[in-house]
Amino acid sequence: MLQIIRDAREGLIAPRKESGFYNHAQEILSGLDQMRRAGTEYDDMPLGKYLCYWVHEKQNEKLDLSHEHREQKLSEFYRDIGVLDPGEIMIRQLANKRNDAATWLFPELIRSAIEIGLGDGPIYPNITAEVQRVSGERTAVMPQIRVNQNYPERLGEDQTMPEAIVTYGSRNVPIYPKGLAIKFTYDALAGMKVGLLQKFLQSQGSLMGLTLDADALNVLISGDQETGTMSAAVIGVDNKTTGLQYKDLVRVFTYAAGQMHTMDTIVVSFTDAIQLFDMDEFKTREQGTALITAKRNIPLPESISVFAKSNMPEGQIMVLDSKNALVEFDAEPLLIETSRLIFERIEGTATSMRVGFGNLHRTARVILDLDHEYADAGYAFSDYAWFTPLDNIPLTSV
Repeated sequence: MLQIIRDAREGLIAPRKESGFYNHAQEILSGLDQMRRAGTEYDDMPLGKYLCYWVHEKQNEKLDLSHEHREQKLSEFYRDIGVLDPGEIMIRQLANKRNDAATWLFPELIRSAIEIGLGDGPIYPNITAEVQRVSGERTAVMPQIRVNQNYPERLGEDQTMPEAIVTYGSRNVPIYPKGLAIKFTYDALAGMKVGLLQKFLQSQGSLMGLTLDADALNVLISGDQETGTMSAAVIGVDNKTTGLQYKDLVRVFTYAAGQMHTMDTIVVSFTDAIQLFDMDEFKTREQGTALITAKRNIPLPESISVFAKSNMPEGQIMVLDSKNALVEFDAEPLLIETSRLIFERIEGTATSMRVGFGNLHRTARVILDLDHEYADAGYAFSDYAWFTPLDNIPLTSV
């Protein structure tokens, strides 16, 4: 009885073996790991969802992927293998293999903690328009479709119709491996619960995510080609002495609208974020209406997402259309590996993944340079031939 109470306090109970999971715990968790490593669209499948597929195939249960059913199967799995609360399990319990089935669960608990950190804090998921899986490749081929600027015209009798020529090209986007390892001594783990270890591992995931943030920002600023052919347009402000003004943002919103973009996100340094939020347009509540109410057809956002990043260059404010600016290429899913150095009494966990980023539309992001004025040479939209508004159609006489 005393041992039962002690185990319950440490997150373990006697396996109930009621739902058919106990004798297949190794098979289930190994199968899930192999599926994730296969580089398919299932590389981020959670355990609860996999269990729904498993009971459908092995036990002929009706396939139900609802959130409630996934949580139910996860709870049944834990109960079957003798886990009362995963976070309360003492790591020494797993090391001593008092519960073999629960020991197989340990890598999954590590993975879930790192995934939480990977999704909590980094901004790249919020500024990525699309995620493409490119199984195991070191580069991704980014298509480029170009349409020459021919517009429909009035046609006279027997007049030949003008043609818009569509040409296809491509460019290679590099994909780099990212990795981080964390080590714990046996003494540090001796009295530690899984829940506390997960807190440390969440920070490991966050660091991985922040590294991907840096990659994403670099591609948005400098482009995905070493030649700089996909770099963002950099324009000046109206008056660099006055600093950032609302009219500077309106200029970006207006020219972006000419490219069929609606700017919905701003990325700034910490210092520039303070200046941005100190603008009346961001902090002052307006009451009443103007004498003349204008119905705008220019998409001036009433709300906009602002992300402050310490590695964003000071004096540069990036405004972007998050639905059209960036593509993420996943070549290798999140890989969690553990190792044990017995003689050094060290337990280690390594996290790695291979991810790259590419530009979707070059015109979907603009950088405001606070150190230059719009009138300066090279810092106006007119200096970028590829930023010519799409509606720049000549007006002909009737």
